[in-house]
Amino acid sequence: METKDKLIPIRTCNDQFEADVLRTRLQSEGIDAVTHDCNPASYLLSPYSTVGGRVELLVRAADAGKAEQALQ
Repeated sequence: METKDKLIPIRTCNDQFEADVLRTRLQSEGIDAVTHDCNPASYLLSPYSTVGGRVELLVRAADAGKAEQALQ
């Protein structure tokens, strides 16, 4: 995998809902983004539970600057 294709975190959100809103915003700007739940126990809960939240928003390294601007 090339460095520019590597996924990097650009935000850490408090819950899945917040991360999904930001991901959708990036996707509307043509930026591919995915979320990663950092709390394995949360898979036992609702995906929109606020318990133990910490969800990373990831983009390709090549898109990081554009993504940061889109989220301002």
